[in-house]
Amino acid sequence: MFISAVTGVYRFHPDSGEITNLPFSKRVVDELEGRMLNCKELTGDSAAIYVRKMRLFQARRMLESMEDSSVPKISKAAGFSNVSYFSKAFNEEFGIDPSDYLT
Repeated sequence: MFISAVTGVYRFHPDSGEITNLPFSKRVVDELEGRMLNCKELTGDSAAIYVRKMRLFQARRMLESMEDSSVPKISKAAGFSNVSYFSKAFNEEFGIDPSDYLT
């Protein structure tokens, strides 16, 4: 239930770029109204890390499906405002640079 709600909240606002700890937490609280669930217990990750992973997996899907694109476009579409941070996080998660993923 919690993961579905979190995923729904994120997917409903995928390109806002403002899903950080505070807005994300508020949206989840608003969505779940009073349910006391801990993201870390359910996913093994904090809410911020969970959202970052969701964004990275979204970016990877976009890199796989969009032939005529660039890393900055994908980074922005996935909600990352800093391309360098996106590239570093992508490499940490998948073991490959996003620019290499395009080739």
